[in-house]
Amino acid sequence: MTSSAPDTSYPNSLAEHYDEDYEILRPDSKDVDFYTDLALRADGPVLEIACGTGRVALPVAGAGCCLVGVDPTAAMLSRFAAKLEQEAPALRDRVTLVEGCFGAVPLQRSFDLVYSAFRAFQHLATREEQLAALTEMARLTSPGGTVAFDVFDYNAESASRFAEEHVDYVLQVGDQIRERRSQATYDSERRLIDCRFRWFLDGEPVDEGTFFMKIFTRDELVDLLPLAGLELEAVLGNFDGSPWTQDEQREIVIVARRPTSSRSV
Repeated sequence: MTSSAPDTSYPNSLAEHYDEDYEILRPDSKDVDFYTDLALRADGPVLEIACGTGRVALPVAGAGCCLVGVDPTAAMLSRFAAKLEQEAPALRDRVTLVEGCFGAVPLQRSFDLVYSAFRAFQHLATREEQLAALTEMARLTSPGGTVAFDVFDYNAESASRFAEEHVDYVLQVGDQIRERRSQATYDSERRLIDCRFRWFLDGEPVDEGTFFMKIFTRDELVDLLPLAGLELEAVLGNFDGSPWTQDEQREIVIVARRPTSSRSV
């Protein structure tokens, strides 16, 4: 299968505000612990695709794991590199950063764990792109190794609350008032959510950025795995290890394995 390289990069504005926004809006996310635990169980270095500014990758490396981080957004990798400079030399030596994206990772080695955190897989709009990404993840995974990623479990009722622009936070920093507003509009035909963000300083707009997110069902993701040469290990409903159920829509966390006797992909 020929790999494709869709543009999954973030606009520079998202990279500029990513760390602050995440710290404000999702301070108690458990995905860091989940992926760190997977990494600690891996045999050797691990790979994170769409590593961004290192929100997950840095704690993984801090736990003692060697890690390669891949991301298509130069501004995100630059911020990651700046964070690394503040870390101890031993940690810096455990991290390698590479520019690349789903479906086109410029590496010719394999890892016991290949993962992608915080819904990055949802930036792949078409089935062709999704299958190319999973096939690439399988190629980079050692026989018997693990592939893991997560998406959110779409809930139409809760999503409708975000269709109009709304305030995500208002924060006073010194004499300045910082604010972010966002809007998420669902296109049912394309099954894409168009997300728009605007940042304000003292009531005046200073930055904006957009991206889309693909909506998946559990079965769609599971059905893609064998086509990419992967076997399903678990579908979780959250990062605490609880199983996914139809009745409680939270996350869809996929954990798969490349068979030891896997066909070439």
